[in-house]
Amino acid sequence: MQSFARCFRSLAFRAPGFLSSVFHSSSLFVCAVILSFSINVMHSSPSLAETSEPSPPARSWSPSRTLVFVVGVLKWQDKSYLQFTPKSRRDAQLVEFFKGKGVPEENTVYLSDRDATLNRVYDELDELLEKSKPGDTFVFYYCGHGWLDDGKNGYYANFDVKTNDNAISTNKIAAKFKNKFRGNTALFFADCCSSGSIGNALQKQPADFTWAMVTSVNPEGSSTSNWTFSQALLDGLNGHKFVDTDFDGVVSFSDLQKYVTLEMKRIDNQTAGANMASGFPNAKYSLSKVEFPEEMIPRLVEVKWGTRWWKAKALETKDGQARIRWVQIGYDTPSDEEWYSFDKIREVGGEPFNGMVAATTRSDFKVGDTVQVMWKGDFYDAKILKSENGRFFIHYIKDDDSWDEWVDLSRMK
Repeated sequence: MQSFARCFRSLAFRAPGFLSSVFHSSSLFVCAVILSFSINVMHSSPSLAETSEPSPPARSWSPSRTLVFVVGVLKWQDKSYLQFTPKSRRDAQLVEFFKGKGVPEENTVYLSDRDATLNRVYDELDELLEKSKPGDTFVFYYCGHGWLDDGKNGYYANFDVKTNDNAISTNKIAAKFKNKFRGNTALFFADCCSSGSIGNALQKQPADFTWAMVTSVNPEGSSTSNWTFSQALLDGLNGHKFVDTDFDGVVSFSDLQKYVTLEMKRIDNQTAGANMASGFPNAKYSLSKVEFPEEMIPRLVEVKWGTRWWKAKALETKDGQARIRWVQIGYDTPSDEEWYSFDKIREVGGEPFNGMVAATTRSDFKVGDTVQVMWKGDFYDAKILKSENGRFFIHYIKDDDSWDEWVDLSRMK
């Protein structure tokens, strides 16, 4: 039996001109992990807490009643592990997000790099779980490396990991929640190789709380080193309207799952994982309200640097140029944004860049509406036939059915 498994994905990566030597044309083997658990418990009266019957699943989380446990490992004692750049690390941003929303300092634990030893992870998780009580929400987040053993059991790499026997076990995490968590709703998030293994572990150990998860990949999937999943999670928690896939003004857990699925596929070519217990109110669980209803929608494009095209987000356009932000780890920050001329930018499908970050800031389109849809730089009248996950299936009014296609908001007005 294989004593230890590491999951690395080979990427031929060369950085754009302004980027440092972190990425060159050599192959990188990468695997990034992010796990986040969010637990929300509500009892309608003190008497309910005294019964053995679980209370209904919560429909949102309250900062004053939230406990946050974040583990971020980008450096390891064992140097054979790929070490990640700490620049603009999203685990730290997640902690700051919850603090900014009012989560009490005493309810927040953040273990990063050398502080994230196996004993500290388990011990401090136990302590925080034991603080939980009806009405609380628990958030657990991990980033680093992950893998499966030959028995399909999942593991996450703590700072001092050596073998499966001293790695963070997703089965043990599930058992700790089963035995110590006093709430009734848990949300799990993970971005790593085999990140979806936490869902399998929870399924094998039924508990008295409902839960749901979304991860960067399924249990047997590989993950790149990019922060794509973590950024998508932050986008949802911060209430960006492009995460609100059903346009109801609320970012639900279901919205986040759909957005993550789209981002992981189109940026990193990964299949996101999703799982949940029976009874979880997926489409009705509110993560945030839409805070930026008039914002422009970032457009995924490819930007030419050297002889290669690199994926990036076009944020705005002006005078024949677009301000872009790279999606590669270490360069996906506001300080790294640059302006590129349109002739250095193309659509992901290879078509010339149309010069627009988004065709509209509207989010109220519905089936039956007559709209204008952009095709190769020009707009054509069309009718919405159906909608799904933030996309619309349209029929061009002056063309036959063979031209019908799925489009998103970036091509509509």
